[in-house]
Amino acid sequence: MFNSELWQKPTAAGGTGIYDYQITKSLKFDGTSQALEKTWGAAESDTDKKAISVWFKRSGAGGTNSEIGSTTNTKICSANDFNQLEINTNNPTGYSDNFGYIFNSGNNANWSKMKLRDPSAWYHLVWIWNSDESTDTDRVKVYLNGESMGTINSSTYWNNKAGDPFPSSGLDTTFGKNGNEMHIARYQYDDAGWWGGQMADFIMIDGTASISDFGETKNGVWKPVDPSGLTFGNNGFWLKFTNTSNPGEDFSGNDNDFTTIGTISTHDFLLDTPTFNSSSNGGNFATYNPLSPTSNSAVFTEGNLKSSPGSNWSTTTYIKTTMAIPKDKKIYFEASDAGSAGGLFSIGVAIESGVPSSTNVGGAGSVTLYDESKYVNGTRTASWITTASAGDIIQVAVDGATGKVWLGINNTWGGSGNPSAGSNEAGTITNTNSEDLLPVVCQNSASNLVLNFGQDGTFAGAKTAQGNSDATGYGNFYYSPPTNFLALCAGNLSVADAINPAETDDDYPQKLFTALAYSGDDGGSQTTGFQPDFVWVKARNTSQGHGLWDSSRGTTKVLNSDANNAEATSSGLTAFGSTGYTMGTYYNQSGNTYVSWSWRANGGSTSSGSGDLTSTHQVDPSGGFSIVKAVGDGGSGDKTVTHGLSAAPDCILSKNLDTSYNWDTYWSSGMTVTKGLRLNTNEGQQTGRWGTINSSIMTCKDNYTWAGTNNYIYYCFRNIEGYIKVGNYNGNGESSDGTFVYTGFKPAFVMGKGVVSGAAWWIQDDATSPYNPSPGVQEPNDSGAMYTSANPNVDFLSNGFKVRNNNAMFNSTSYDPYVFLAVAHNPFKYATAR
Repeated sequence: MFNSELWQKPTAAGGTGIYDYQITKSLKFDGTSQALEKTWGAAESDTDKKAISVWFKRSGAGGTNSEIGSTTNTKICSANDFNQLEINTNNPTGYSDNFGYIFNSGNNANWSKMKLRDPSAWYHLVWIWNSDESTDTDRVKVYLNGESMGTINSSTYWNNKAGDPFPSSGLDTTFGKNGNEMHIARYQYDDAGWWGGQMADFIMIDGTASISDFGETKNGVWKPVDPSGLTFGNNGFWLKFTNTSNPGEDFSGNDNDFTTIGTISTHDFLLDTPTFNSSSNGGNFATYNPLSPTSNSAVFTEGNLKSSPGSNWSTTTYIKTTMAIPKDKKIYFEASDAGSAGGLFSIGVAIESGVPSSTNVGGAGSVTLYDESKYVNGTRTASWITTASAGDIIQVAVDGATGKVWLGINNTWGGSGNPSAGSNEAGTITNTNSEDLLPVVCQNSASNLVLNFGQDGTFAGAKTAQGNSDATGYGNFYYSPPTNFLALCAGNLSVADAINPAETDDDYPQKLFTALAYSGDDGGSQTTGFQPDFVWVKARNTSQGHGLWDSSRGTTKVLNSDANNAEATSSGLTAFGSTGYTMGTYYNQSGNTYVSWSWRANGGSTSSGSGDLTSTHQVDPSGGFSIVKAVGDGGSGDKTVTHGLSAAPDCILSKNLDTSYNWDTYWSSGMTVTKGLRLNTNEGQQTGRWGTINSSIMTCKDNYTWAGTNNYIYYCFRNIEGYIKVGNYNGNGESSDGTFVYTGFKPAFVMGKGVVSGAAWWIQDDATSPYNPSPGVQEPNDSGAMYTSANPNVDFLSNGFKVRNNNAMFNSTSYDPYVFLAVAHNPFKYATAR
């Protein structure tokens, strides 16, 4: 249930502090027969320079040809001579899901090392070409979400080169070239390689352009800028995809309209876009999450709003969505079966860790509708509602604060339910650990269930849209949402005000935490963008103990997470600065590479605690992280220590500073409350480490989490919507299609461990892993170099992380559950896809 003590005031739906320019519509391509084309009939303004900008959202599960709807290369756009920008789903060299640029009849090709397999949010791609080497030696510039993908000649971000993409003269791009034909969403010469997914704001500049012409960063959020003032050049264009009668209409003023290939219908224009505000659409909308099921034969189409399972009911077809129900909001959504199965599907809401019961319709922690029955936490009530027929519209309303769920068919709520009045709900979800709630579906093979979270009121063209929006003005529903029930979209997601980039210029996640990867230079400063109070450093390429410093203990004292030793005097970190820290030689040796993780607290200024033990604490502005220093009173038994947070911590890392004691850690979920894990070992749960932990104190156990007159340090973390999440997940043992974990933000840092003895700790961050797949992880309990695997480890995504390895460290059913601490780069509300 919703606990008000764990919540900070969320931002109002439709906050206007980020997106001043609005993209109001997107166009959905089916991946089989829909595209746009144009033959150029005018001279170019500039034969040397071109630029393309497009926002896109992927459909389907990563690594499968069906995700795009083609069994061969898939093009974002293409032209004669095989000039192509594409996301490849069947690359013969094995780089599936990589972005590629192909030039000059396919003889020159470059594939990025990045795998773009995040279907939950929008990507922004910018490609800038300059064939005049005398003015720009970096002839091709590619940016993803505002970040450079690196010089194509380098090996950091690019691989699989063929030919020479940069001959000294004689080449110019054929995009916009007079007499040539250009396609959007289709390969040039045949029917192989159609784009499946959504696009928005497709722009080409015939002339000079830079990344700042297409986007900018505000408070850590990459966002589009208004292109209306750009100089497009003769053959430039701007496709806004807002005219259902003319999908390829050019809004640049050039009238460079594109014609339609195949049939593009009204229902292919969606309200799902990269931006939102109080007077526009709701931005990014929820869909099926193809990364949620495992070993799943379902085919996702219609922008991941339609699921067609290849097999009957099973836990592998229990599909969740890309967005969780906000804990302070009421959410409404609809579904309609386009198949012949009628009611042979279950639909409802479940806790994140929930799986179907033996009946495959929803067990503990769920409320679902199947046929004429409802299932409440696994208990069936038969003949509860009239059986749905094919084409009927199923309605689901859920109160995120209480866990109450209402279920209806064709605007009749079962059991005389009244969501508007909050009465006669179908059931209330049992949610002991306050997990996230997500819409869920489980289907018979004959079912083809189409969802509508407000982005398409036609159910992929099967119905006539009725135009009903929610209370914020978002969405297009067939039936009117109940009073105060909202669409599940970015504009309605909740983010704590304290860290909301639309509400604060100083305290959003990137001003509270950062990961840095750097090369040693025998001493120097590192920039974090804020004054850090807790800095954790590890050598990546060589064996060296983890070094931990904090401003409560000062710069001269270091701890090692991989050892049980007392703190030692060290000159490793020499200063906490206003925008970073200065590191001495030992953790900054020339020839070595390093990673650091830095948290902000209160600039070293502390407050006194009021628990049994004398203590001081400093707390970050979000109230989600505190550094607590306490000293034993020489007594015995349980002792309380003030943690300084406004709600109970969900994770605590504790260490005796004066003598050899193991690190003891606390986790609010996945373990018995009194038990803990040792950060410096791979042992399993240890008993008797903690007592009562509440909104003001933590109860520490004698000779474990406090002792004698020894000094102790405690690093405390609590869940903050959009910034910090502490939770647990179960492994599934899959080698590449492991568990998906919803965090509600794009992670910058995740630390995890299986609670059973033998599972090693792991840390992955977005500095050492700037793109997916991840090259390696650090182990807090091991002084060795960065752990690497032949297989990818964990993908960071816009809304959480996906395990890609069945190594016991991450994803073995024998080490369940796995606990984790995740810290955000961006809240999901504002995140781009990764």
